[in-house]
Amino acid sequence: MPPSQTLETLPGLISRNLENCPLDPFCIYAESGHLVTITQLEFGRATHRAAHLLRPNRQGQDWKVVAIIAESDTILYHAVLAGLLTAGLTPFPISQRNSPPAIYQLLRATSCHHIIATRVTLAPILARLAQHIADVDPGFTLTIEEIPPLRQVYPNLGCETLDCAFHAYPALDIQPTGDDVIMYLHSSGSTGFPKAIAWTYRLLTHSFAVSAIDVRACVPTPKSVMGMPPFHLMGIFAQMVRPLYGMVAAVYPRRLQHLKPSP
Repeated sequence: MPPSQTLETLPGLISRNLENCPLDPFCIYAESGHLVTITQLEFGRATHRAAHLLRPNRQGQDWKVVAIIAESDTILYHAVLAGLLTAGLTPFPISQRNSPPAIYQLLRATSCHHIIATRVTLAPILARLAQHIADVDPGFTLTIEEIPPLRQVYPNLGCETLDCAFHAYPALDIQPTGDDVIMYLHSSGSTGFPKAIAWTYRLLTHSFAVSAIDVRACVPTPKSVMGMPPFHLMGIFAQMVRPLYGMVAAVYPRRLQHLKPSP
């Protein structure tokens, strides 16, 4: 854990793990009667591969807000979220259970015109979103891009080694300040439309301090984090941030669909 006065970034934390503890486990899941381990090396490289796919050659505007509205494997979702940061973009994970008007309000509030989505599983909600925007704000431009496939982000799933082919995404030329926005989240919307919440680097650094695990507590006992939504702050911390600090996460196998909550 860096000194508290030092700004922490997810790409910086991932890079530190790639250098210092690449073979430590990041998460595990059970498949065909055995455990599959995703190491810090494999997750870290996955974020760089996602960055290459999401913003090739650092094209376009720096720190552009990009929403994630997707039903995907946990390991893919967080590789994409961290990959957006590695690529110099600002992720905005959004619950797919929001209504089209609510999603539109979140996009407009953050000047977001780009969505990473699972366009097949979420085809109905995306179609209704497009229709709503056409009805209320026809001048609002929106690009919907398919989430990168698991096989491209994790080409050696569960078997990544130091000898596997890998090309790191180029580092940012300008480092963020404490008041820069690292990502957006949103409120529950229980009393109206959900509100966009800006998370700055300073706020996230202080939150990371809570996630840092005492070295004496680093035991290889995985924690079950399957049911947490990856777009929620608790899900982001339990499924990605805590594992980056040494807590091994147990996640769903990649073949299972996420459980849909009932009323």
